[in-house]
Amino acid sequence: MEELKRFLEAKRKELIDFIESNQRPIALAGNVYERLLDELVSLIPLSKNGKSIALDKAHVELAIAILEATAAGYHKQRRTAYAKDYPDRFKEAIYDAFDIGQRYAVDRP
Repeated sequence: MEELKRFLEAKRKELIDFIESNQRPIALAGNVYERLLDELVSLIPLSKNGKSIALDKAHVELAIAILEATAAGYHKQRRTAYAKDYPDRFKEAIYDAFDIGQRYAVDRP
């Protein structure tokens, strides 16, 4: 997984630029993505300059990350073709990517 970690570190600007410039999934009325967004907004409220913010890009990206991580854990655990340690390696990749993004925020606020 060190190879992936090096790739993510080297491509962090390109990855963030891609995410920041592309359309993300749409929360359609009543779908699980919309309900997840609502849950995140209620559990992790934001405010800026003393004003409450109902929803921002961080909520959107976190919701997508949660959906994708859940799917990755589910699918990888069910696949018998993967070595037994692969689900943990997928989780490690997600954690590494989060840490790289968090550190990059210091370089590019």
